[in-house]
Amino acid sequence: MTCPYCKAQTPLIGRGFRVTKRRGKAQRYQCKRCNRTFTQKTLVTGMWYDEETVAGVLLLHLEGVTELDIADFLGVCWRTVERWLEKFGNLLNKICSRFKPATCNTLHSDELFLKLLHRFLYVWDSCTKDSKWLTIRPSLKRNSKSAEHLLQESPRPLEANVTDGAFSYTEPVRKVHGRQVKHIVATDDHKYLNNFIEGVQSTIRRFTRPRRGFKRIHKAVNHLRRYQHYHNFIKNNVGLGNKPPAVRLGFVHYPNKANKKQRILHLLNQALSFWQKIKHRLC
Repeated sequence: MTCPYCKAQTPLIGRGFRVTKRRGKAQRYQCKRCNRTFTQKTLVTGMWYDEETVAGVLLLHLEGVTELDIADFLGVCWRTVERWLEKFGNLLNKICSRFKPATCNTLHSDELFLKLLHRFLYVWDSCTKDSKWLTIRPSLKRNSKSAEHLLQESPRPLEANVTDGAFSYTEPVRKVHGRQVKHIVATDDHKYLNNFIEGVQSTIRRFTRPRRGFKRIHKAVNHLRRYQHYHNFIKNNVGLGNKPPAVRLGFVHYPNKANKKQRILHLLNQALSFWQKIKHRLC
């Protein structure tokens, strides 16, 4: 632990407790260098609610509950819930975006449409067959350039890349993966090969349907990014032994029998400590 004022790592002295109405006792420390007292920074420093409530709000949002329903359940303004989702969603994105598997056996790619104000947002998505790792790339256009960006952000397949009959994939698959990766088009007699990615897309639609569209692009992009991290790091997958893909790949290690709320708190605390270390190095 470092002093937040002088950034010194000198031994700290315990100076009693700071008692608050909602959080109870918090250990107070004194720095030997500047003689100032402070408490350890947490996720909810300066907030009225505790960590369990914030994690519960994030979990309800990731399970598909709207901001208005969450606000009615807590008895707060829906703008407060929206600020929490933006703040802690960005913190979750900082730690989860650092991990991605390099390769996979088979990659399934497809796209779906999301309603915006006076336009549509094309949600390009891919999922690996073996590790169930999901990649989402929103775009305003349905062209080969958007498909190329999706394939660049996805794990590299070693055997095959399965797509639908869209012409946008023909050139990007050969350009990004080369000729050694087989391009399988799921049309005519091979439509059943697209059932895997269609099942993944049904869960994405179930998550976005209660919103009935978005007015701003960045709101839709942040919304989809949070679901991507929920799928990869928090949600149990039956095909992986009721474990998230990130646990199966060894990217994160949760405590034994940790539920979804505890997994969210584990990731948020990891992100907070990671960025505090970076901030200390820059200072």
